Amino acid sequence: MPTIKLNLLLFFIISQFILTENEFVCGIQEEFYLVSISQSSIHDTIEKIEGIENQKIKDSVWKLIYNDENEFEVIYKDGRKEKVAIQKKCFIRKKRPPEINFISPEIIELIFDIPPGDEIKTEVSLGQITEIKKEKEKLKVKYKRAKKTPHEDIIFISSAKNSEGKEEIFYFFDKIKIPAKLALEGETEPECRGKIKIGKKEIEFVSDKKGKFSVSFYVNPGDEKFKIILIDKAGNRSEEEFTIPQYKFEEPELSPPIIKIGKKILIINSEEEEIKFTKDEFSKEPKIVKIDESSSVFIPEFGKYNLILKKKILTTEKKKIPYNISVYPEKNTVEATGEEKIKIEIEIEDIIGNHIKLDEILIKFYADFGKIKREGKHFLFWAEKMPDEVNKYDIGINFETEFTSEGEKLPKVFLRATTQISLIPGKPKYIYIETQDRSFIKGDGKDKVEIKVKVKDIAGNTIFLNSSTIQISSSVGGIKILEKNEKELRFSISHKSELDDIIKIKLEYGQLSETLNIRVIGTKIAYDISMGFGVGTNFWRTAFRIGPKFELIYFTRTFNFIFGIETETLAKFDKIKIYSIIPMFYPGLQRRITSKFSIKAKNSFFLNLLQIEFENIKENMISFGTEPSISFIIGGSSPFFSVSLSYLLNLKELTQTEFLRFKIQQINYLFIKIGASYIF
Repeated sequence: MPTIKLNLLLFFIISQFILTENEFVCGIQEEFYLVSISQSSIHDTIEKIEGIENQKIKDSVWKLIYNDENEFEVIYKDGRKEKVAIQKKCFIRKKRPPEINFISPEIIELIFDIPPGDEIKTEVSLGQITEIKKEKEKLKVKYKRAKKTPHEDIIFISSAKNSEGKEEIFYFFDKIKIPAKLALEGETEPECRGKIKIGKKEIEFVSDKKGKFSVSFYVNPGDEKFKIILIDKAGNRSEEEFTIPQYKFEEPELSPPIIKIGKKILIINSEEEEIKFTKDEFSKEPKIVKIDESSSVFIPEFGKYNLILKKKILTTEKKKIPYNISVYPEKNTVEATGEEKIKIEIEIEDIIGNHIKLDEILIKFYADFGKIKREGKHFLFWAEKMPDEVNKYDIGINFETEFTSEGEKLPKVFLRATTQISLIPGKPKYIYIETQDRSFIKGDGKDKVEIKVKVKDIAGNTIFLNSSTIQISSSVGGIKILEKNEKELRFSISHKSELDDIIKIKLEYGQLSETLNIRVIGTKIAYDISMGFGVGTNFWRTAFRIGPKFELIYFTRTFNFIFGIETETLAKFDKIKIYSIIPMFYPGLQRRITSKFSIKAKNSFFLNLLQIEFENIKENMISFGTEPSISFIIGGSSPFFSVSLSYLLNLKELTQTEFLRFKIQQINYLFIKIGASYIF
């Protein structure tokens, strides 16, 4: 459906109107129109019109019929009345040829039976008008002849005179004969009466006492012969015909004079001749009304016409007054990607229902957002991006036109039509990922980065997901969904890792896929607290050990370096009971095999603080030794569990017993040990 919106908003009413015609020809009936406006917009402010035949054909538009009225009255809906004077022109053609007086061989005086007026116009084909004098009810014109010999000329002269509220225009337009003066001298009988006959004219003369005579007469164009008739005193009559020497003169030609009466044209022809014209495709046939046998009034309809009058082409235009604008968009939604353009057709209707072509009137057009351009007979609209992050955005496309009547004081008619187009995002093109000011996290399991995910079209507009969702997966780490709506997905990820690592996050939406890498900065240094219990043997004695340990772990890409201290209690039960406390320090290396399994190798250096009991004898001693070991650690996160093999090797006695003698190598043991640890 077309969108039509007339701009009829009023703040206060100042009623005016536009007339499609303001000048008329006396005696010729003519239809014209009155359009009521207010505040530069078409508005229905008139109640009725009196004093002239009229008909209201639609809101604000009245058809009037002129029948020689002098005025009419407009009565507005608010009670005001306004009298409108009708300007009319009456044309009176004077057919009587002018009286001719010879002033000099070159200048003749033409006296036209035309009353002098305020405005006098003349046109001549061959000769030249040198002076115009007003005298009572006549016009005296000095005419400079084109040739010395007799010739014809075409003259147009008009005189406009205001009388009793109307303008009377008296005019002459015809071919006139410009004569030449011929002098004739001769000799005949004394006091003889003579007569010269040329055409219908007769010129009389009398010879003198010697019989001589001299006479002048005028020869008009086309006169070829003349006769001389003589009668003497005795009454004898003689007659002789003479041939005028041949002469040539140019045939005068003058395009019909044209007088504009408002939008109409008065065409004055000296002979019957068809009036030719052309019109544009939307214009109707004009009216051609004769006001006398050789004069016609050309009354155009709304539109543009070309009058063809001999060598003269005259263009006349009766502007169409816009009344309605209809807008027809190809469709009401467009993807705001810059790739889709929609066609918009508009139709402008004038006050009587005729279509106005776009080339006939100035059209202004603009959109609230996006771009619009004219292309031939239609308009194209497109938007390169959504104005906001919304699923749909309605914008208005405006078309404006105005009509200015002739005359600066007459008002303008202003019209506007608006159609609404909905902008929508395009088709999904890629997954857009935005990280919270950084693309890395610490591998302490607590640090996290927030990630925002959207689906975008080719122009970067956000796609609203509706029922579809974005799928997330990651190589390692923990994902926590923070917010999920039709516009975006927000989540965070954290990971505990001693080593530098890369978390690969895969995002999928339909056929779209995107991968995001988050760098993990390993903790580098960690602390391990553990408790272990072990059983050892040297194949003739059994020993038990238990105790805590504390390790400092430094992580690298290939190995973890370990520095630790350990204090254990060792017990060996036999006839001789041996108890010891073993503080030790050790370095080591650890290698991660998988995410949940690693191997650790270390070598401990210790002091063995022993107490030896045999019956009632107790003695103390100290030894120094080393204990190499290998451990197998299981677990992805704390607590970790381990199984280790080690060999406790006493190397040197630092003190000796007084009563009990035995070699320290006898208390070297092979141990298997289990433990649980917590790394932080």
